[in-house]
Amino acid sequence: MRLTKQQKEKLTPFGKWLLEYVQEQDTNLTALATEVGLSNNSLRAFILYPERIPKLETCLLLAKATRKDPEEVIHLAGLKLPQVALQTLDPNRIKLIRIFDNLQPHLQRALLETAEAIKTSDHNNKESEQQEI
Repeated sequence: MRLTKQQKEKLTPFGKWLLEYVQEQDTNLTALATEVGLSNNSLRAFILYPERIPKLETCLLLAKATRKDPEEVIHLAGLKLPQVALQTLDPNRIKLIRIFDNLQPHLQRALLETAEAIKTSDHNNKESEQQEI
């Protein structure tokens, strides 16, 4: 993507990171957008219109696709999140999501069924304990 001197000067940290990433990976913004499930020109808009701020979901999708720490991508985007929200971005949670996403569909279904069974069992155990009190 060719930018004028003025456009380069106006780039946000998020825009600079996007451009550096696609250059390092020998890809382009359209391909990255498609990979993460965004419209073709969505990432280009953050470069051309630096006043645009990406949504949290966009940051998380990009973090996952680029294997970058979600907190860092959120920070680059200029989003201000309460510490409580950042705490939900537990690296183990992100790791579990990545593992789940890489499983074959039949294994994903089996894992979901197992998780539901554990959740139901845990709920039933808590109800039993409360009735005993």
